[in-house]
Amino acid sequence: PRVLLPVIHCITKPQVAEALNTALDCGADGVFLINQGGLGVHEVLDLAHDHARTRPTATAISKSFCGVNLLGVRNTRAMSEAYAADLSSVWIDDGGVNLDKGSPELRRLQERRATLASGQGWPGLIFGGVAFKYLTPVAPELYGSVALAAARGGIDVVTTSGSATGSPPDIDKVRAMREAIGDHALAIASGVTVENVEGFLPYVDAFLVATGVESVFGKFDGTKLSALATK
Repeated sequence: PRVLLPVIHCITKPQVAEALNTALDCGADGVFLINQGGLGVHEVLDLAHDHARTRPTATAISKSFCGVNLLGVRNTRAMSEAYAADLSSVWIDDGGVNLDKGSPELRRLQERRATLASGQGWPGLIFGGVAFKYLTPVAPELYGSVALAAARGGIDVVTTSGSATGSPPDIDKVRAMREAIGDHALAIASGVTVENVEGFLPYVDAFLVATGVESVFGKFDGTKLSALATK
């Protein structure tokens, strides 16, 4: 089923706790924490671990589903940190797809995943950015190709965005990715609001939202979040 995963900008520990409670009270399926706002990487990891440790399984989307986006941290290290903190997921802005060079970063990510858990592999979900904001632009005719490369390369949830924070992706971009990857999971991580989400519902499995449901930076508007959760 489609899931709503609000993204909490981590400013202070009390603020994170308030935002987390608001998200779940308003019908979110879980949360992502991001080290943007003041708290450092390990503070964010500790908060995520405290929330996620009661989840029933590593890959279940549940009230205790919690992932992290660790800005400034290399992809392979981010995965290792998420594994060490016993988290449900790691979201990386750059999924490592490079059609011209054979995607070496994506291969390294999968090699690291396979070595975790004493060779059993990390069972969490990788949300990997594809044609993502602030990265090298991808030509529209390649949207499907890069999404398919990510899916085949081990990205569990192909995650795209608009051109900037708060900007939704073009619907044709999302449609092209869906057509290319079939039933593989697809997420949007920018610009989704209660006013525009209807257009994306036929194509998207997971919605990572922040700006569109915040009253101020780091604080969710419960009315907007509840309205989005009911769509």
